[in-house]
Amino acid sequence: MEKLIQWQTEFVEESFLNITRAAKWWELWVQPPEVKIGTTPKDTVYQENKVSLYHYQPHNTRVKTVPVLIVYALINRSYILDLYPGRSFVQYLLDEGLEVYMVDWGTPGDEDRNISFDYYIEGYLDRMVRKVMELSGSPQISLLGYCIGGTLAAIYSALHPERVKNLVLLTAPIDFSEGGYLTRAVDKAHFPLDALVETFGNIPPWFIQAGFKLLNPLGDLAKFYNLAKYIHDDRFVENFLAIETWVNDNVPFPGAAYRKFIRDFYQENKLCKGLLEMDDRQVDLNNIRAKHLSVAGRDDTIVPPRSAISILKFISNPDSEIVILPGGHVGVIIGDRALKTTWPRIGDWLLERSG
Repeated sequence: MEKLIQWQTEFVEESFLNITRAAKWWELWVQPPEVKIGTTPKDTVYQENKVSLYHYQPHNTRVKTVPVLIVYALINRSYILDLYPGRSFVQYLLDEGLEVYMVDWGTPGDEDRNISFDYYIEGYLDRMVRKVMELSGSPQISLLGYCIGGTLAAIYSALHPERVKNLVLLTAPIDFSEGGYLTRAVDKAHFPLDALVETFGNIPPWFIQAGFKLLNPLGDLAKFYNLAKYIHDDRFVENFLAIETWVNDNVPFPGAAYRKFIRDFYQENKLCKGLLEMDDRQVDLNNIRAKHLSVAGRDDTIVPPRSAISILKFISNPDSEIVILPGGHVGVIIGDRALKTTWPRIGDWLLERSG
């Protein structure tokens, strides 16, 4: 009889919990709360076309003399690194005493379809690096590149080694032959690259997002299951909604830049072979003279660790390090563990080299 009563009690409690979960789920679905993201105070100090350069307002009196310029990917919003208070990598760097700038590539329109990949580096990025040097008064800067932004940062450091003192690459694809599924998906034997560019002009966000979803077809099911499981955990829900806002806030990839990126990097791996050219200049990664740190995500399927850490064989500076930390492509920098692993690892490394 006691076991029966205990079972009935547990059944009632679980049923009540499921009802409240469903009610909370419905409340979030019908009227989701406003998610405030990217709230760290900043000023726009340079703008060209859709591209902006942000300077985050320092509040630490012991600001280091070498500024950090964060270069983000071309296909997502940069505020993933400044998600909300308590989950902002940018805020963490500011608290540590670093001067922080960030590139915001903006949202390309149809009129931007012919912007070349070369111009993103030798046009936009070059002018923003010069602006950071001008504003900070520093003859050199630290470049921190995330994902494709890391590829851009590595190329820039090879073309302009005198301007980059420290180079931090976070889940940055370098050896595209080690790109896993994404490399196979865009193989020139079956991927209609030219037809896509000619049809769309700018490659639409939904097309790029579909490719990432194929890496984990059950990913959406798993994350919404976890939401239901932790629906009464306000901290979990806040983080879930903020990341979902970012995940669904993608931008088009300008057609001309996309064509070169897929062909020269994924299909022909020219960067690692030393065959890549930018504005008729050969890109030789061996020219990088900066102190270097590369961080890869152990569970990253978008940029597998082998692709990211291959940069090590090109760096001539003896102060060069690679580290593989827990997490996937996003989790390694914004997950719960990242706050205690990735953030201090990068922050401490930069502080030691930014005096």
